[in-house]
Amino acid sequence: MPHDECFVQSAPPLLFPLNCPGTESTTMNYTRKAVPMGRSGQGTEASRNRNSVLFSFALRCRALWLGMVVAALMTVAGYSAHGQTATLIVHSNAWLGGLGVDIFNNAGVCCCGWGSSYTICPSSGQSVYTGCEWQCVEMPQRLYTVRGWHCGAWAVSSAYQLFNNPDVGTSYNNGSGYVPVSGDLLVWKSTLPNSGHAGHVAVVDYVDSYNVYICEQNSVATGRDIMSRSGVNGSSLSRSGWPDRYFYGVVHNTNNPFGNLAPPIPLWTWASQPINTNADGRLDLWGVGTDGSVYHNVQSTPNGGWNGWVTTGLSGVQSGVTVARNADGRLEAFARGSNNSIWHTYQSTPNGSWSAWADLVSPGMQGTPVVAVDIDGRLELCARGTNNIVYDNFQTTAGGSWYGWISLSGAITSDLAAAREQDGRAELYANGTGGAVYYNHQASPSGSWSGWVSLGAPAGGSQRVPVAAQNADGRLEVYTVDTNHVVWHNYETTANGAWNGWASLGGSISSRITAGHNLDGRIELYGVGTDGNVYHNYQSAPNGGWNGWVSLGAGAAIKAGDAVAVGNNADGRLDISIGSTTNAVWNNYEYPSANSTSWNGWGTLGGSISYLFK
Repeated sequence: MPHDECFVQSAPPLLFPLNCPGTESTTMNYTRKAVPMGRSGQGTEASRNRNSVLFSFALRCRALWLGMVVAALMTVAGYSAHGQTATLIVHSNAWLGGLGVDIFNNAGVCCCGWGSSYTICPSSGQSVYTGCEWQCVEMPQRLYTVRGWHCGAWAVSSAYQLFNNPDVGTSYNNGSGYVPVSGDLLVWKSTLPNSGHAGHVAVVDYVDSYNVYICEQNSVATGRDIMSRSGVNGSSLSRSGWPDRYFYGVVHNTNNPFGNLAPPIPLWTWASQPINTNADGRLDLWGVGTDGSVYHNVQSTPNGGWNGWVTTGLSGVQSGVTVARNADGRLEAFARGSNNSIWHTYQSTPNGSWSAWADLVSPGMQGTPVVAVDIDGRLELCARGTNNIVYDNFQTTAGGSWYGWISLSGAITSDLAAAREQDGRAELYANGTGGAVYYNHQASPSGSWSGWVSLGAPAGGSQRVPVAAQNADGRLEVYTVDTNHVVWHNYETTANGAWNGWASLGGSISSRITAGHNLDGRIELYGVGTDGNVYHNYQSAPNGGWNGWVSLGAGAAIKAGDAVAVGNNADGRLDISIGSTTNAVWNNYEYPSANSTSWNGWGTLGGSISYLFK
């Protein structure tokens, strides 16, 4: 629940004389300094344990006049809370399909203790007051001004007054049948505990069949949470730990043109592969050349053709390449160098040029590293040491510097796979002794790790590197191939819950399995058959049963030992690539549209590439 009162201060007329003439907008520039946090979440952030976040609250301001006086004094004095700027917790590119605004950690500061927020309306050039930094109402007021849906602060004194307010939009009571869309407001009542009788407001990021994903200020430390859907059209929303009786419902502004936007960092990118999506939607595919150097190939336009293979400068590579996406949209690539340490390179700006490769000075490693994305946007980099212990390194802030390597223990016999639970906890998978698959998950979102637990062994044992994917309803599912080339899967019975046990998906697969997602949420698996052809198997419905293995062909052209790299075009169509016996990379994609069962057919991307996976 909110850490502080979510009130909106009416701008004192002598200090804030500018009014909004219309609905024009632009972003305002803020000066920020990130506040590093340790592994357990020390620093100005609230505890990473979600329950303790919900129930640890700052002192509240009880009167609007006090906020006005404080704001006036802070404006005159140029005050910044704690002598520093606030911590950015969700980047603007990381929500609303990349069209959000920056979200900051309030850190329990009362009223206008951080100062006042302004945004420029470009058509008038005037600075418009958008609330007290970083109260809950300030963020949607800034967002709506930036997007041009409304200009400046609404004429309300508290968050709860945004509901049943025609100046804000059309209000829909919880369970009315209206399904929210991206950009809608979710409003809580003044009776919400620990809100100082101000209520609370959050913004819808995106919606799936089971949940509404929200972003907010002055509440949970990550700036993100999930509300479950039920009732008529799935319009009854419920938030864990927040009794339903305190929730009003949804407000939709008619100037909001968004429908339901896809998440800007899709669920399937949490399982690391040698392919990822630029901030502008162009796929970026990586591989290791026959000369031992790292190359990549980028689409020239979203959904379009490919530019051709370009060297990135790192030679003597001992692994495949894993590509992750930072919260601000910048891609970052990782590989094991000739010294068996993990190296990385990153885009200087989203869609931009790449840095020189740099050594992250790891313990001696084997295999290919993997990356998971924490719910706060920080990358978690994990790899298997030469001693079969798993090591973890993580960004201290989203897109920022690296903390250093820590041991996650274990006695692992394969490369790792990464996924994320519905509640935001990152999770790792690997083979262990006795052919069993083991997993290790964060005890709380972005928090410390719980330790390795066995999922048991499928009949014949796990021979290939396991892979995990998330069902549309949030349940994780893990896949592996046994010594008889049969594919097995195990899945959670409920999201974040217990595991069902291993069951066979059949097939005769000689490679590791890779997984992608159709635009409608159905998981799709890929592998190279014992006959050399590429095969796929997909769910017949989201969360449902499996269609069975079907050949996509390519036969003798496929390079033995490689695996299928899976990405999604900007329009949602699945796109797959694999190495060939001629060292050119072969490519195929869904055609004519996303969710199709038909494919375009194999074509070459050229190059002289030894492998995509290793």
